[in-house]
Amino acid sequence: MKSLVFCLSMFMAFCLAASDAQALLPKPALPLTKDETDEIYWDTPEYTSQLEVLKASEKTQYVYHFRARNFLGDWIVPLNMMPYLEGFTEIHQQAIAKYQGREELLKLVIPTLNCLWNDVVFLSPLHPHKHYEAYTKMGFTPRKRQFFKIPIDVLKEKRTTVFKWMSYPLDDSIHDTIDSYCAIDFAKYQEMKQLPHDTEEFYRLNFDPANPDLYPPFNFYRIPHILCQDPIDLLDERITIINWEDPIVEELPAEYAANF
Repeated sequence: MKSLVFCLSMFMAFCLAASDAQALLPKPALPLTKDETDEIYWDTPEYTSQLEVLKASEKTQYVYHFRARNFLGDWIVPLNMMPYLEGFTEIHQQAIAKYQGREELLKLVIPTLNCLWNDVVFLSPLHPHKHYEAYTKMGFTPRKRQFFKIPIDVLKEKRTTVFKWMSYPLDDSIHDTIDSYCAIDFAKYQEMKQLPHDTEEFYRLNFDPANPDLYPPFNFYRIPHILCQDPIDLLDERITIINWEDPIVEELPAEYAANF
C-alpha cells in the first residue's frame, strides 16, 4: 500500500513539476539531425583510444549517479520534482543551495528535451573511481562516497539526451545551444575510460594542499552529462551501489559470464 501511495505521489509530483516548468519553456524541443543521433559524443578519434572494443551487447555498459548521504526513497528524481514529494523539502533546499552564484542554470532550458536544467537526473559516463584516483594522486584526502551503478539499458525507454561539454572553449556559454547536445545511440554506447585532461587540470588548479579535505568545486567539470528527464526506479535489480574508493572490477562479456 505504501508503495502504491508513493508511486501516486511521484506521478502527481511529476505532473505538477512539469506544469510549473511549462511557463518558462519558450518553444518546442528542437529535433536532432541524423548526424547528431548516429554516435555517442565521445566516440571520436580523440577519445577512441580510451574505449574498449567490446560492443555494448557483449558487455554491460553503465552510467553513474552520485548517492547523497541524505538520499531518500527508492527513486532517483529530478530536483524540480522534490518540492512535491513528502520528506524531500530539506533535501531540495540543500541541493538548490549548490547553485549559489549559478542561479541562471535554474531557468535554463535544455533544447533537446524542452525542459528545465533541473527537470532531469544527471548521470555520468565515467566510473567514479577515476575521480577518486585523480584526487588521491594530487594528495587530496577524499571522503567516502557512494554511487548508483546503472546499466545503460535502464534508460532505453526514458527521455534522454547528452550534454556534450568537452568540445567547447572553457569560457563558452553553451548550456542552452542545440549544438551542445546529442542523442544516445544505445547500441554504440561505451563508458568513458579516462578522466579528460581538462578535468584533471581543473582539479589541480582548484586543489588547496593546505586544506586537503576541501573538495574542488564541480567534480564533473568538462565531463559529458547524460540527462534523463524521467525518474529512475531503484527497485530495478540491475542497479547497484558502489563505493568510489573501491577499484574497478572488470566484468566478463555476458556470453562468457553465463558459463561461470
